[in-house]
Amino acid sequence: MKNIMTKKILYITEQKSDIPENAFLLTKNCFLDIERLKNQNIYCWLGDMDTLVSAISTLGVEKGIILLNELLDGVVAEIKNEKCIHYTCNAVMMHCCAGAYIRIVNKTNI
Repeated sequence: MKNIMTKKILYITEQKSDIPENAFLLTKNCFLDIERLKNQNIYCWLGDMDTLVSAISTLGVEKGIILLNELLDGVVAEIKNEKCIHYTCNAVMMHCCAGAYIRIVNKTNI
């Protein structure tokens, strides 16, 4: 028996025309239903990496980590100016962690 593995992909783009027809469009509201997201293989976020990190950071640390693990399980492709840039999950995670850390530090009153 063959083990067929479906690879996940997250598209990040600011142009709605770049979105594949079969992609699940991510919104802040759908972040609340992580179980529903687990049933998807192709996601799309309208915006850039910074807006995605900002939206996820509003969930809190625990939920944000769970969501990022799900979304970054496969390939991440950011489309800018009709060029597709692929990221490894490690690079995206470092970007997300740094972004979340900076936001937390900036929100802290010392």
